[in-house]
Parts: sequence; C-alpha cells; structure tokens
Amino acid sequence: MDRQHRTLVDMINRVYELMEKGDLQQAKTYFRKEITLYLERHFTDEERFMREIGFPDYESHKKAHDQFRRLMLNMIAKMEEGDDREFGSALALVWGWLYSHILKVDKKYGEFFRSSR
Repeated sequence: MDRQHRTLVDMINRVYELMEKGDLQQAKTYFRKEITLYLERHFTDEERFMREIGFPDYESHKKAHDQFRRLMLNMIAKMEEGDDREFGSALALVWGWLYSHILKVDKKYGEFFRSSR
C-alpha cells in the first residue's frame, strides 16, 4: 500500500508539473483519466488487504472510501461539463485526502497488521 501511496503522490506532482508548463488541458485530462482510475484501483486493493488481515475497522474505512468516490464522481462530472473551478477543488481534495487519510486513517491498518504478525 505504501508503494501505491507514493505513486499517487507522484501522479499528483505530475499534474502540478503540467500546470506549471502551462498545459492546463493535459493536466485536467491526466487527472480525470489517470488519477481517478488509479485511486479506484488503490481503494479496491486497500479494501481487499484490510479484509485479508481482518482489520476490525474495515467497514468505517470502506465507508470513507465510498464517500470519497461519490465526491470524486460528482466533481469529475462537473469538470467534464467545463467547470474549471471544480478541477482545482478536485485536485485539492485528492491532495488533502491523500495527506490526511494516509497519516491518520491508513496508519491504523498498518499498525494493526504489524501487531498481528
């Protein structure tokens, strides 16, 4: 999971690099296509891992993922309608989620896994 988290950080950095180069359209496309697909794969893998290790807080963790998925789908739909502000909001949401979710929430299943070995 840590490797996937690092990949997500690299992907978000790629969006910022594209924006710095002035290629906003490519940044939005990359975000919409690549990052959203990778996030879904990551959530699926993470949820499977939590089930495999018997993580007791799996249900609430999955609910948080599901809520995030709904938010992202809504934001992506607005982006596809041409709402550029929604792109900035979606990017900030993913960055904030990644930072706070990994440090606070994902850390719990990592600690559970290490203590149960």
